[in-house]
Amino acid sequence: MSEGSIQTNFILTGNYKKVMLKLAIPAVLSMFLTAVNTFIDAIYIGQFIGEQAVAGVSLALPLTQIALAIGSLIGAGSSAIASIAIGAKNISDQKKIWGNIVNLNIVFGFIVTLLCFIFSKNLIQLIGGKGDLLKYGHEYFSVYTLGTIFISFGASLLALIRSEGRIKQALYFILANISINIALTPILMHYLELGVRAAAISTIIANIAMCIIIVLYYAKGKSTLNIDMKSYKFDKIIIKKTLSIGMASFLLVFMNIVQMFFLFSVISSYNVEREVAIYGATGRIMLLLLTPVFGMSRALQPVVGINYGAKQFVRLEKHIKTFNVIGTISILLFSLIITLFVNDILGFILPNYEFSKTELINVSVLIISTIFTPLAFNSLTFLQSIGNGKTAGMLTMARQIIFFIPGVLIASKIWGITGIYFSLASFDLLLFFICLLILNRVFKSIKTMN
Repeated sequence: MSEGSIQTNFILTGNYKKVMLKLAIPAVLSMFLTAVNTFIDAIYIGQFIGEQAVAGVSLALPLTQIALAIGSLIGAGSSAIASIAIGAKNISDQKKIWGNIVNLNIVFGFIVTLLCFIFSKNLIQLIGGKGDLLKYGHEYFSVYTLGTIFISFGASLLALIRSEGRIKQALYFILANISINIALTPILMHYLELGVRAAAISTIIANIAMCIIIVLYYAKGKSTLNIDMKSYKFDKIIIKKTLSIGMASFLLVFMNIVQMFFLFSVISSYNVEREVAIYGATGRIMLLLLTPVFGMSRALQPVVGINYGAKQFVRLEKHIKTFNVIGTISILLFSLIITLFVNDILGFILPNYEFSKTELINVSVLIISTIFTPLAFNSLTFLQSIGNGKTAGMLTMARQIIFFIPGVLIASKIWGITGIYFSLASFDLLLFFICLLILNRVFKSIKTMN
């Protein structure tokens, strides 16, 4: 029995907790390393250049997510198709995936690169960039956007590898990417004096290297998927499925861009550079904190897809419950630890700042609210992995458009900066209950099918 067959059989028959731990540990570690990489970049910028550079690059961060939004669109859709095809033993669909991943990344990546490079400065201004913040934000993003195709392609390929349940293999590729980035950034930034552009250049080089390594991995036939690397024809059915299923992931990332765009604009309207820097630092801490959530969500995808494809619906429900319970307990422990040391952690990123009691409370409230996120992210992953991208997309849009924008506007008018932090925390709680209702309804429908 091949390694891939062993992994598939383990997902279909193994103990629920053992399946979760085997897949989740490398997935969480992958996300943790990615978050640490972003955190270290912020430290490099803060130490070598200064707090204004941190604030400027923080303004550009929402825009850098565009490349990942493309990768999520193509990767989530392709990985769901791949997992279901593995569970259903559908070789035909497996062979069509590779060429369409490549084609879609080239098309979308080229369009986004061209538009973002041309309008880079305008986009930073639109977020609220002025003076030095505009200068640093523009310098960083105008270079970063040149690597869009490689960043999105790398994200898509990693999702495809995870669709087989080979989470550990994806971890090795991510580790190579991060190692190159962390090693290059201080050299380019400090010794070659490339400023914030160094962080962007290092990211691009690291992603190109990772893409080359992954392509070689597939070319040598090490994947358990039956892919055809010689066929690059556009398959209308596969593309339609890919975009339909992946749209929820795209909307999640894209609406997060809109959210950050909107938040930085609101915060910048107070004309306080300090608040922009603190919120930017908070975002990096949140990224680090949510690592277990993102990792477990990624580990859940092949579990759902393969079991759903094999029509193992009872196991599917038990897997969802296992991931939700353990995920919530994990994030509770991490959030409490970070809250206890929030002043010190903020100080690493912004070494010359002293934080007020109100500022620390604001950040702490947002950190504690993350205990509601595991069920929300797992629900979105579940819906996509069974091919129900429409419901997942509607859920994502509702959170941002119906609740987020009006809520932040009203709260900021009444309570100022504090209102922004507290309103964000309340949205996580609201989304928790909405996802709980949707999960119950979908599982009732699946039981009827069974």
